[in-house]
Amino acid sequence: MSLRQFHIFFIAMALGLTGFLGVWSARMAAAGLNGPYAALAVSSLIGLAAGIPYFFWFLRKRPADARA
Repeated sequence: MSLRQFHIFFIAMALGLTGFLGVWSARMAAAGLNGPYAALAVSSLIGLAAGIPYFFWFLRKRPADARA
């Protein structure tokens, strides 16, 4: 596994975990358990809003050895 493939895997897993955390915390906040759950849902949404475009940018980015 190359370093590029590892980064793609790591970014995808981090985005997946952020998505699941956001859904879980939004469900907890909707169930009436306010407090940190609403803040966690919002921060997960912000993380996904920044992470998804970064992931697709990284996929389109050419490897360093093919830039010549």
